[in-house]
Amino acid sequence: MEVFVRNLPQEATEKQVKQYFRPILADLSINVFHCQKPRNKGYAKITLPDRQLGQHFLDVHGQLTPGFEGFKTVKKQLRHMNRPLNCSLSNNTPDEYVLKSLEREQVEKALAKSRPVPTPKAPAVDNKRTRRIFDFNIIHCGAMDYVGSDLAFVPYYGQIRSGRLTFGRRFVLVDFNPSIVTTSAQQMEIPYSSIQSLMTGRSTNPYVTFSLAVAPKFYEKVPLDENNLIDGVNSLGLKYSPKKQNVPNRRRTTAIDSSHRAIVASCLCYRFQVYPADVACILALKRLPGYPDIVPWDMAVLKQTAFHVQMTHLNVALNANQYQEYPFDLKFQLQRLAQNGYLPPYKVIQLMQIMRQTFPNADTSSLADAVRKLACHIPYPGAETEATELSLHTLRDLLVNNYSRTLRERQYSKDLSTKYEQISMIYKAMVTPAGIYLSGPEPEMKNRVLRKYSAFTSFFLQVNFADEDGEQIRYDRTTSLDGVYQERFKVVLEGNITIAGRPYETCWFMAPFVWEGDLRHARAVIKDLGDFSAIRSPAKCAARIGQAFSQAFSSVKIPEHAFRRLPEVENIDAHNIRRTFSDGVGTCSKAILKLIWAAYAQSRTWKPTVCQIRYAGAKGMISLDDRLEGEVLCLRPSMIKFEAISDRIEICGAGFKPLNMYLNRQLIKILEDLGVPDQSFLGLQDEAVEQLRITTENPINAGYYLQRNDIGKAARLSWLVRKLSYIGMSFSDDGFLRDTLELAVLIQLRKLKYRSRIYVERGMTVVWSSQEAQQCTQGMSSVSLLSMYPSIRPCAPFITAWFSAAKAIATSLLS
Repeated sequence: MEVFVRNLPQEATEKQVKQYFRPILADLSINVFHCQKPRNKGYAKITLPDRQLGQHFLDVHGQLTPGFEGFKTVKKQLRHMNRPLNCSLSNNTPDEYVLKSLEREQVEKALAKSRPVPTPKAPAVDNKRTRRIFDFNIIHCGAMDYVGSDLAFVPYYGQIRSGRLTFGRRFVLVDFNPSIVTTSAQQMEIPYSSIQSLMTGRSTNPYVTFSLAVAPKFYEKVPLDENNLIDGVNSLGLKYSPKKQNVPNRRRTTAIDSSHRAIVASCLCYRFQVYPADVACILALKRLPGYPDIVPWDMAVLKQTAFHVQMTHLNVALNANQYQEYPFDLKFQLQRLAQNGYLPPYKVIQLMQIMRQTFPNADTSSLADAVRKLACHIPYPGAETEATELSLHTLRDLLVNNYSRTLRERQYSKDLSTKYEQISMIYKAMVTPAGIYLSGPEPEMKNRVLRKYSAFTSFFLQVNFADEDGEQIRYDRTTSLDGVYQERFKVVLEGNITIAGRPYETCWFMAPFVWEGDLRHARAVIKDLGDFSAIRSPAKCAARIGQAFSQAFSSVKIPEHAFRRLPEVENIDAHNIRRTFSDGVGTCSKAILKLIWAAYAQSRTWKPTVCQIRYAGAKGMISLDDRLEGEVLCLRPSMIKFEAISDRIEICGAGFKPLNMYLNRQLIKILEDLGVPDQSFLGLQDEAVEQLRITTENPINAGYYLQRNDIGKAARLSWLVRKLSYIGMSFSDDGFLRDTLELAVLIQLRKLKYRSRIYVERGMTVVWSSQEAQQCTQGMSSVSLLSMYPSIRPCAPFITAWFSAAKAIATSLLS
């Protein structure tokens, strides 16, 4: 008999659960049992050899109805780590081999009472001798679903294909043998980090099932045909000995074949039929360190409509007349549920029908937000998930709760795009070698295009091209990535991404919309940005178009007559070479700066005189020239990348915060050539090492170090370390905080060792610009100083300090 135990702490180990239940079962005269508790899961299975004793256990500790109300009716309640346990009869029949093993153990224990026999110790796990390679002959790809209350596998793709499973240290490598359709050998990598559950069948149903969080990686081996060429060269009497070259021996692909490509993005369950004798060997792998938990679980096979047919039905439903009152925001979230693999398409259609009945007059914006949050509450189908958790009734209750919570939240806090003018809610898509995954909307800083079409932000889609895990696709000298770039990414760039019937074209992937009585396509938007006809390089043209999509904190409107063209500051050196000293740096009047200060809340304290801007087709820095009168903006030819017309300056950044000074190898070399003594650098290096040493000694030093280096600033980590110290707790007692600080110190030590990045306590990074007044001679610099405490001297004027020797500056800072 098998008992299913729910609501266990996920961090509890199998050994802890077994020790907890041993005295409880002993009180019921049950001395032999088998316990299975997967790592990082909240359930366990207890197999008992006798059904009568098992029923007696359920009569005492069993729970008939789920939830806390059902727990109150239990005769003798069980709690583990202060959590109520739900014990019930398992839906699965126990493994016959486990029952035979328990019966034998029961007999041996009965004999041991009459004739003591020393029990041999269990042999230690030999990592070197444990088998890690297993053959298979059938592969299926599909999803998990339920038949009543039983877990079932739904195959959407299948192939009789032989190969080999190799369980490595970090991933499972699946090698496919060549077939009639595919003449070359193929590979598939399944990282352990992406495995949600790993289940095996019995010897009568020998399957290994992987349930994944992201799609695996696919490869195709490339045959090397160099031998024929070498033989031909040698036949001519030429001695040729080929050198070893980094020639890729495999090619990254997007799927196993064309049929698999249609479902690879959304169907993340893979099932392999192995040989019956290998099932026990695969189960033994879970005892090895670093390997995922393997659960024996016999699943039925459920046949359903083809996945691409279900997606077609969902797309038709999203554009049907009965749902035409649903806005795009809501349809985006519904398609996301199916396309990202949260729910099967047929269940999303059923959910739409329930939504129509439950929310007849609902606020569609709040309902869309409720559906977006629903994805975070949907569990992965598996052995630890009950069928009721994914039923339509449960999904409806979750949706109602999310909708009510969203309405309450919006009463007290506004949407970020409503609260801040410079923020817009943007929909996003991630294109991977396997598929396209939707997300958002998320708050993003506006750019020039979004600021112009602020009423049509939902018609723009931010697209990121990445690997399956969300990271960038990294270079691998043994793998050719041409298949990903040419057959996947290029096809998406040349085509469009269709979401809820709306096609998004390239140019930040936008969908056509009507603006001022005209239908706006991507080409029309690009044409309005400026004149790119003079740019002949495709890469350069794309970079200039992307210039208009640079995120800016805000924009300032200036009059048309404010813009002026300013010549470059050039000089011819002794070698008759023309030198430019004003590349990318323009000027502005104080009136323009006042407009910029007024647009920034940070400017109430600091008044920066240097700003990074975008204006029409120009980009670069502008600095204050107090000789200019009125509203004047002067730009140089090096700043103007293409011709465009605009009346707004977009501010990308400014010196609102003083920057610390750090030495590096380049600066040290320059200062050494200027005559700064070596002892100055060695002294600073010793101080930096000593600061790193004392950082972990007490919380005050740790908090100061985290704050100075901007580590964990968003999470207020330095504040947390200090706060824990005030209440008598040390950060070193917590493993996460201790490891975080040690890692930060180690990173800083590596920078100090390999990059000579040394903090100068009395130094400050200064933003330099070209000198316009021609008051500086060779070897001189001017610095604008302002009081570090503007509240004390609110009207302190700018003070210009002149330095005639760089050595004097360096020596005063480093000494």
